[in-house]
Formats: sequence, structure tokens, C-alpha cells
Amino acid sequence: MRWAFRGGRAVIFLSLCSWCGPHAAAAEGAGAVAASGPRLVALVADFAESCSYSRRCLGLRAAEWTQALLSPTGRWEMVPRPQVIAASLALGPQGPVMAVDDLQRLADRLGAHLVVSGVVSKTTLNERSGTVALEVRVELTEAASGELLSAVSGGGSARANRQQPLPTDVLVEEGLREACRAAVTRLTASRPVSGSVLARTGDRELLVSVGSKAGLRPGRVVIARLREGILRTFGVAEVRKVEAERATALIVASTDAPRLEDLVIVP
Repeated sequence: MRWAFRGGRAVIFLSLCSWCGPHAAAAEGAGAVAASGPRLVALVADFAESCSYSRRCLGLRAAEWTQALLSPTGRWEMVPRPQVIAASLALGPQGPVMAVDDLQRLADRLGAHLVVSGVVSKTTLNERSGTVALEVRVELTEAASGELLSAVSGGGSARANRQQPLPTDVLVEEGLREACRAAVTRLTASRPVSGSVLARTGDRELLVSVGSKAGLRPGRVVIARLREGILRTFGVAEVRKVEAERATALIVASTDAPRLEDLVIVP
């Protein structure tokens, strides 16, 4: 489709066009995060679609944009999207929204600690103003436990130029990119921090060796174990009380019992 303006109103014309993909976005990301030691590995699964602008592969394109925007931050080691797509196909047919156990199987196959998934939740096309607006919800899941770490939303929009009308698909792509950018900015807003387990202070409570001085804030964190240079995540804890140099966290979900010197990581 193409937006054009006649008599002060926007008119839509059908058009076939190639979309300007997210590959150029790799150079647009935020400043890289310095990494020391083994890093968390993340994959971006195809997003679901729950919007009126259907049959345009918005979920696939949102996943591509999210990957392209996350990669240059250096926050996680990203599994290449072609590998994710191939592994998804190898797992067999899935529904429009991948179930948590499917995401876990996908992560296990690709050696990922974290899964980024989401949904294009809203698309609005306004013919009168020649604008498009989109909303994207992005979720971060710890793969071993299948527990949600965080969920954020982002919105984006684009407006047709009266002098140089653009195909609607191009405007949608611009809005989708901005929505993904807003969501990724929120997803990576917290400072990456890691500490170790100092003690078990209750059935499900941990005392950890990092606090507000290092930038730790209340919220969900990954529980991990580093052995012989191999990092393995196995659960999620909720940081409740934060002091200057230590904090307490409540185990939310875990596939193993945390031990002394296990890691607690803000992903």
C-alpha cells in the first residue's frame, strides 16, 4: 500500500515493496557493555502477532529488529538468527505463540541461557493523518526454569510525507523499528551486575555479595553456576532488600539448589 494525499486527505494505494530490513541497525545500538569472563547467551525467538495489520510477517520482522538492536550493545552473546530459525523449524510445528516449554527446548538446542520473545500487540493505520503506530511487548525468560525475568513494551510511529508519499509497508517498518528500539532500551535499562551467594538465610532466601554501591536494585536476577569456565543458569531470584554492599534475594524458581559462591546476575 502507498499513502498519497488528495484534497488534504490520505488515500491508500496497494503496492508491492521490499522492506528496509534491520541489518543496518547493528551500527545504531547503544554503547557496548564491556564483558569479563563467560557471558550469558541469548536467543531472539520469532514474535507473535496480535494486531490488525496481518499477513505481513510483523512477528518475524520484530524479532529481526530486536536482534539487530541488541547485538551492538554487547550485553549478551547473541545466537545468530539463522540458527534460531533453523532450530525452530527442526522442533516441528508450533502455534502462533511459542509455549514456554518450546522456548526451553529451543534454548537447550542452541545453548542459550536467556530467551527474548514477544508480540506485536497493536498496529493503527490512520488514513486521515497518514500515520501508522505500533506497539511491541518484549519478554526476557531464563531458559532452564522457564521463569519470566522481565517484560517491557515500546511504541513507535511514522507519518507520511505529503510531497513524497511512501508505501504503507515502509511506514509500518519505520514504526516497528522505533517500537522495538523503545522496548530494547527499556529491556537493557538496568545496569548489568553480578555477585555471589554468601549464605542461605532461609528456605528460599539468599544473601548475596553485591549491593547498591555496584548498582544493584530490587528486581529479578538469574541464578547461575560457573564451573571449569562453563556458565550454567538454573533459576531466578527476586532481589528484595538492598544494602550498600550486600542484598537478600528470594528464590522464585530453580532447577537446582543454590550453593555458596554460585552467581547472582542482573541480565
